[in-house]
Amino acid sequence: VAHIYVNGILTLSKLDEIKMSLNQVKFDILGITETKLNSSIEDNVLHIDGYNFFRRDRLVNSGGG
Repeated sequence: VAHIYVNGILTLSKLDEIKMSLNQVKFDILGITETKLNSSIEDNVLHIDGYNFFRRDRLVNSGGG
């Protein structure tokens, strides 16, 4: 089990870095926290092969923890 916080997962190929890391170390569960995602980003953009995808976007864009 692993959890990472990614600030701007869609910038600077951070998602690609995560995918490359997962080729070296396989986790049964990987939690990713990203505060900059919203419902305008489609699930297929964030897909990682071999993992089921669950997400819960905030209902408002007011920031916070």
